[in-house]
Amino acid sequence: MLELVGSMLKVGTIGFGGGAALIPVMEKELVGRGTLDERTFGTHTLIANITPGALPVKLGALAGAEAGGWLGSLQSALAVALPGAAATVGLLAGFTAIGAGAMRFVEFAAVGIAAFIIVLLGEFVAKVLRAGGRRLRVYLVVVTASS
Repeated sequence: MLELVGSMLKVGTIGFGGGAALIPVMEKELVGRGTLDERTFGTHTLIANITPGALPVKLGALAGAEAGGWLGSLQSALAVALPGAAATVGLLAGFTAIGAGAMRFVEFAAVGIAAFIIVLLGEFVAKVLRAGGRRLRVYLVVVTASS
């Protein structure tokens, strides 16, 4: 359970505001480390996409429930959500202290972040298309729902 919480902290830290772009990252952390199998991850991703709320938090909660019941679900969801909440508070405090000039920096950073997200999603779609078969239909629903 500790390894899962660590993975979710990592996702929450690197995936600030990520949403659907974090699906490949979550897959690497959850399937790559053996917490979930591919089919369970696909099912959880589908469920997370069709229910309201932050996708990474829901995926973390579902994985936590698989690994440690309701307590594991709570721990994993918090581990994904808390880094982003702390970053938001820190950014707001920083922008308040710096002033309006900070927004120019944010605009430039957003371009690089968007490019990174496009590459991540492209790799995920390519992987899904290569897998083909029955799983392809499930993933296509997931990708379509996240668009």
